Amino acid sequence: MEQVSNSQSNLRMEYHRQRKERQQRINSRSVVQVEAKKLEEQRQRIKEEQENKKQEEIELQKLRERITRQRDYIYVASDHTDVIKSEEDKRFWRLSSTYMPSIYVMPENIRRICAEVCIKHNVKWIDIISDRRFKPIMLPRFEVMYRLRTETTYSLPRIGKILGGRDHTTILHGFERFKYMIENQEVIL
Repeated sequence: MEQVSNSQSNLRMEYHRQRKERQQRINSRSVVQVEAKKLEEQRQRIKEEQENKKQEEIELQKLRERITRQRDYIYVASDHTDVIKSEEDKRFWRLSSTYMPSIYVMPENIRRICAEVCIKHNVKWIDIISDRRFKPIMLPRFEVMYRLRTETTYSLPRIGKILGGRDHTTILHGFERFKYMIENQEVIL
């Protein structure tokens, strides 16, 4: 009887040992599966990040192309204060930088006219080149059109480009309107 019980005991032990091994294999498989799933999720995230980077690069390239197309009147410069000698001019350009950020840096004579109008009317440059058409913005816009036409030798299409890509007839209309306002003393230049 002892031998039978010993063999049964051995069988039970063997059974439990095999069961334990099976459970460990199953657990190791599930660990591997979990690891594989995590790895796949990580690959998916990396792929999405790469796609987002590609989209950002495409948008950045489009912006660079747009700036390159507009390079005939925009040039890159961070600040005018390094070239300007007088303190009054330095103060003027510092003040104008609050109205006209460096992305809208233009040749100095145009920038000065635009900045003077922006400061005079307390309007930001982005408002002047925008499509908004209410009076507090239209008047400074017309003044910029008038002054650029009278004080520079730029053509109407070129002034239109400076003012946000407007048509030359729009510039002509703004010039005529402001000229009419000056003649009727509605505005003082």
